[in-house]
Amino acid sequence: MKKHRILFVAGLLILACTIGLNATAQQAWHGNLNSLMSRIPQTSSCSGGYGLCNQQTAENKVITITGLGTSFTDLQKQMLDAAGAPVPGSMPDPGSAPSPEQIEAMKQQAMAKMAAAQGMTPQQAAQMQRPTGSMPTVDPVLMRQVGQAQTAAGQITQLINEMSQKINKMNKGLDSIKLTGACKEVMQGGYAGPTCECEIGRHTSYEQRRTASLNKYLQAVANLAQEYMTRMRPLLSIVDDMEVKAKYGDAITDPSFRQMVLVAQRQAMNGVTAILSVYSGIAKDGAEQQANLLNAALPLYGCVQK
Repeated sequence: MKKHRILFVAGLLILACTIGLNATAQQAWHGNLNSLMSRIPQTSSCSGGYGLCNQQTAENKVITITGLGTSFTDLQKQMLDAAGAPVPGSMPDPGSAPSPEQIEAMKQQAMAKMAAAQGMTPQQAAQMQRPTGSMPTVDPVLMRQVGQAQTAAGQITQLINEMSQKINKMNKGLDSIKLTGACKEVMQGGYAGPTCECEIGRHTSYEQRRTASLNKYLQAVANLAQEYMTRMRPLLSIVDDMEVKAKYGDAITDPSFRQMVLVAQRQAMNGVTAILSVYSGIAKDGAEQQANLLNAALPLYGCVQK
């Protein structure tokens, strides 16, 4: 167990080096990722998506979907704010990356320090908390929580990839649906053409079949998103709990370790972004098809009004 703990903290130090030893770390977002996940609008049908999107109606009564509604865009904006733009000076200078010798020295320091920590007295522990100038103070318990959060964030990334692969293999089934039938031409006012009643009927039937097929697809995608949302939630909780314990980075003095707290949260936030993307796609696809269905009832086919 001691060996695993020593190697674990040494691994964290190496990871910190890859982020940048001299970086001025940003602070993590002061919020809860699971709360963001709970705010994602969920729908699984064309009509449901239509209600979550903005529409515009032209003079000829044709409906156009102009974008996602505020329930999506407000959440997207909050997540962008939570992710934050890079703070000047917060990212490492590529020219200041540590050399292999520095990385090895940090590894040896971490292993030596953690080995000594296994049997120290309270007085020694107090002494350990005093900065030595050669090595930043490391709280083993907090670092273990940071490591667990990084592992959870990595698992979230795996779930995102797994979910995306499954969705990419799913088929909307729309290509096989064709506009069938033909309307006879009739003469009216010197113009020969199909009646609007016939054209509206065949286009409405076409869009109804497309809507039914798309609804099955959207329901399947929504079920998959719900499954992966459920699997991600306990992992998000691990990251959320770590952020609270680390005070979003304020409980850690070393800039490199503070950066690790930020990176774990940003990586885990990708899970929320992925689920939000799935449901926003469901809403947009569904809304556009619902608009097509509504527009099918309009006399827009160069037909003859009777």
